[in-house]
Amino acid sequence: MDHFLNSFVSDNELSTGMVTVIGHVFLCALFSTFLWNWLYDAKCDFAFLWSSADDNTSLFSVPVLFLCLVVTFASAIALLMVFSWKRTVVFIIQLAHLCLLFNLPLNIFADFLDFVPIGYSLQLFLLFVLVFLYFTFGSLALFTDRISARVQRLLVVLNCSLITVILLRCFPHNTIWQIILLDIAWDSFSVLAGPVRKMFENSHEYGEKMVRCVLFSAEDEQNDGREETPPTAAAPAEANFISNAPGERNANDALGGVQLGLGDFVLFALLVARAWSDHPMGAAAALVGIAIGLIANFVVAFSYARKMDTFFFVPALPCPMLLGMGLHFGILFAIKMNPFLRARSARLSEHAKTEQVVGRDGGRRKQSDERHRRLTAGARRAPANQSTACGSRADFFRSP
Repeated sequence: MDHFLNSFVSDNELSTGMVTVIGHVFLCALFSTFLWNWLYDAKCDFAFLWSSADDNTSLFSVPVLFLCLVVTFASAIALLMVFSWKRTVVFIIQLAHLCLLFNLPLNIFADFLDFVPIGYSLQLFLLFVLVFLYFTFGSLALFTDRISARVQRLLVVLNCSLITVILLRCFPHNTIWQIILLDIAWDSFSVLAGPVRKMFENSHEYGEKMVRCVLFSAEDEQNDGREETPPTAAAPAEANFISNAPGERNANDALGGVQLGLGDFVLFALLVARAWSDHPMGAAAALVGIAIGLIANFVVAFSYARKMDTFFFVPALPCPMLLGMGLHFGILFAIKMNPFLRARSARLSEHAKTEQVVGRDGGRRKQSDERHRRLTAGARRAPANQSTACGSRADFFRSP
């Protein structure tokens, strides 16, 4: 793919950077899809759903509520940056990442260990070890230079994948397309004239490491072997996050090149996983559309940057997401209209359902039932006049 890009992009740095970014986007999307299908059978968890009602109200309310949360957080950060509340901005960004580094593995690893046939005490011990290791390595990758750039990128991909799986579990299945469309519209506005643009304009007041918390950079291995910058005595927790010295490298200096927002990774993976639930060929088509859209974005951004002699950010979602959705629905339409593809798709779906039933009967259902029997027989035992059956997490949290 690198050779193909070099055939029409003269800048070798641009082509190499695009291969790096697109490769990590694919890795994030494929891992999220695999984890959602393998661990959760591509199903929502109604215990965590904002709206379990499958009606027109949830189709409208859930996407709007999610967009309101995104708009509120982004606008608040941009407003704080405009008024130069630098320490507050750094504190919020760091706290948000630390909460994610703790809660994401706590949920995903706990569900994974439920299917491992070991004792409850050993499960708790392994969960503590895994969460501690994930939190430690994630903190080192985000806030220090002790980990190589390649490992940092892999940790970013893993983090975004876990966020995607949580969202797939939380959102009703029929609301994801509406959420994607609303996020496309918001991304176009926020990058060109909204909060994200204000963040870029005030980025010179923040340290270089601030970029690492919000953007994925496809730069060379510059951090390998580089010693960590010693923290200042005045603000040890804010070292390299707030730019104070006139000649110090700041976040504005780190902008440019082939970069992609971390939230874009999540939404790309959300699109691919949702497309996979319709048909695997639809997911492959969505990946192709995302790749073509990202290439177009980077070429346009670099062309403008060379012409104006400054970096330029293009909204990352509209072109890749619309192309991915268009190719996905186009493939579904082609399968529906072609008798051979329709028959082949039906056979594949039937084979997948058969394997899923066999796999559950062979072990996963037994392990899940054992887990729920332990929960209902222990500290969470229901009263005698209530049902103790707990076939799923939704049943456990459902009121009697």
